[in-house]
Amino acid sequence: MNELRTLAIRVLPLPGESIDSWLEALARRSWTSLSALLEALGHPVYERTHRMLVAPSSEMLRQLELQTGLSPGHLDQTVIPPGLVGRYAPRWRFCPQCLRESDGRWLTRWWLPWSLACAKHEALLQSVCPSCLKEPREFLPRPVHVNTPGRCLRPIGPRSLCGADLGALPALELERGHPLAQAQLELDRVGVTRTTNINSVFTHAEECLDRLTQAMSNSDLPALENLLGEAWDRLFITTPIPLTEFAAWRLRERGSKILTRELLRQEYQQDGKPLRQIAEDYSLPRKYVVERARELGIPVYRGNRPHIFDDEWLSDQYVNRARSADDLGQELGTKGDVVRRRLDHLGIPRRPQFIGTYTCCGIPFPVSDTTRRCRSRVGSDMLAGFMPPVLVGSQISLRSLTLRFISAALMKRP
Repeated sequence: MNELRTLAIRVLPLPGESIDSWLEALARRSWTSLSALLEALGHPVYERTHRMLVAPSSEMLRQLELQTGLSPGHLDQTVIPPGLVGRYAPRWRFCPQCLRESDGRWLTRWWLPWSLACAKHEALLQSVCPSCLKEPREFLPRPVHVNTPGRCLRPIGPRSLCGADLGALPALELERGHPLAQAQLELDRVGVTRTTNINSVFTHAEECLDRLTQAMSNSDLPALENLLGEAWDRLFITTPIPLTEFAAWRLRERGSKILTRELLRQEYQQDGKPLRQIAEDYSLPRKYVVERARELGIPVYRGNRPHIFDDEWLSDQYVNRARSADDLGQELGTKGDVVRRRLDHLGIPRRPQFIGTYTCCGIPFPVSDTTRRCRSRVGSDMLAGFMPPVLVGSQISLRSLTLRFISAALMKRP
């Protein structure tokens, strides 16, 4: 069995430093690229930087600790739980002042979705490089040994990097004792390691953010300058996008409180409001509203919802008054086939096809299907514009129809 390769050059991780930053410092100290260092240690080289924080297993971390001379469990503080990041890369942020003071070392908490400010310097974190206008750590930096720490190493061409000095950015300072800095200080006290319970951390972060939102909306947001206001919108308002596990958790928690069974029954089933409209009214994704309705046992219809019939009235009109399904459908604002399916559901036998009705002057007027297909409009003074032609193969004659019409009209007279 091959022995593990160990390094003679050692670099200790700084308190709160992320594993990608520590490996970058180790590669720079060894005067080699980060990808070459990972290959020499027998570890995979990821394209996206955040994969370095969520992909390594416990066995890989223990092996890396043995190769670099660290105590067991030391690297558990440099990674984040896999459940904290969804399919997409999290939004990474940084503090320029911290980068200058630590000689370009990056912190683990800057990868957390609720990291919005630096509690130490009381300033908003920044998320993009001022030169390339991209996130500097989205892709794993490679030639770190030939570049100064704290630079943007995002590729901007086949053989060129951005190289902007991120530590030279002006700080987005907040007022001393600002609620955002106080809330961030409380959030930073929550330790996030590989074995952290995600739901408990989400609950605590949500409580802090709710208190922060109330405080900011009441007094502090109007006091922010334009630059700070834009940074705040970029950081906090875009945080709940449904691309991270924390945002998805926040969406589920908020939606479960709003979309109750009583609300969906009232608005969707009784009032007939579409789920699309309900999603727009409460600023929720339509897909989540549909899933929530199915979770509560409320039937969801892909197209138009089924027509609600008065079964007793429908049975009386079809059986006793001999009205046709098409005539009933026209009165109910639906199709005749829908009425026929409802009749079949109620177990009402259909009449022979040649017998039907034609409503004239409010009176059900029986005619045959052949007559209905061949009818002609010849004037408003002739049976309300209807004149049956010669009935071929029909059991109802023109004389019988006329007598039935006159009889029904006389019965309506007082």
